[in-house]
Amino acid sequence: MTKTLSRYPLVKSLAPLAMAAGLLLTAVPQAWAQQEGGRYYRYEDAQGNTVISTSIPKEFAAKGYEILSGTFKLLQTVEPHVILSDEEKAAKLALQQQQVEDQYLLKSYSSVTEIEAARDRKLDSLSRDIALIEDNLKNTQLQRKQEERKAADAQRGGRNVSEAVINMLSELERREADAQQAMAQRRDELEKERQRYQAYITRYQQLTR
Repeated sequence: MTKTLSRYPLVKSLAPLAMAAGLLLTAVPQAWAQQEGGRYYRYEDAQGNTVISTSIPKEFAAKGYEILSGTFKLLQTVEPHVILSDEEKAAKLALQQQQVEDQYLLKSYSSVTEIEAARDRKLDSLSRDIALIEDNLKNTQLQRKQEERKAADAQRGGRNVSEAVINMLSELERREADAQQAMAQRRDELEKERQRYQAYITRYQQLTR
């Protein structure tokens, strides 16, 4: 059975008497502690009164409470359980992510010049990848034209296009499509990296003002 010791204002008002008598708030809670495991909960009820009890209803626990020992010593403070909206959750997550990124910036770079140097290295690497893909694409397109001429010559001569030419044309078309897709991805990555490093520079300047 749950025991409610008192409304907190009453306990507070009896405290001077308890100190004088040396009995009210020491002997009684110690006896209760033996029966109830030695822990009490201090919380506010629906009317805003502070209650000390051996248990706490869920609806009040969600608002936060304190755990006391059998002699009313504060053992732990449990913060209110706050239910966030989707917008609040998103804002909290964005703030946490920004804090992580801020720590990364301050640990990784000591100046804007260092960020610019890292940006240039990254963009140069992507630019080289794009140039290599473009060269491969040109070579593939040239090979495809050569195979198409072979097929056209066979057809003009009344011959069937060989299976080897047909297979090669199919393979070259696949390579060309892959190269175009890879080049588009690299160009998109290049622009994203450019924007990312610009954001790094702007944020770093804000953090180091």
